[in-house]
Amino acid sequence: MRKSKFLMITIFASVFLVVGCGNNNNDNKRSVESRDEPLISAEIEDRDGSYYYGAGYGFLDFDLEIDIDGKDAIDINYEVDKQNDTFEAEYKNNIENFHLKNEEAMNAIDEFFNEVLLNTENKSKEDLMREILESLNIEDYSKFDLEITYDDNSTLTIQESN
Repeated sequence: MRKSKFLMITIFASVFLVVGCGNNNNDNKRSVESRDEPLISAEIEDRDGSYYYGAGYGFLDFDLEIDIDGKDAIDINYEVDKQNDTFEAEYKNNIENFHLKNEEAMNAIDEFFNEVLLNTENKSKEDLMREILESLNIEDYSKFDLEITYDDNSTLTIQESN
């Protein structure tokens, strides 16, 4: 009787193990198949909707200069040339002592652009200026100069001195 009980438990455990492993094989097949798919796409970037080429941010030219105590503190420049399908970006921050250009500059100012410049048409110049200063952690300035040229060629200019 003991032997038959032991045999039944062994058979039951074997069946349970085979059924359980059978389901894992299907999952493994899916993960192996997904590993064959490329992680990085070789597709050409859609320049019309790209942040780097204008339409994503909604402006073609952005020029911000902030001075503190009469000294250059922040310079952020971004310009899109739609005819040549290129952009230039530069970010100088003399407070934190860095100077970035092009791709590195875009990576640094992308969050700033998305956070502060979203829907600038609906903001007053004072609100936009306050949000820019807060985003850059600047409490006091001697000069604030901002010029934006939007995709539709309209412009926004803010020039303020303390």
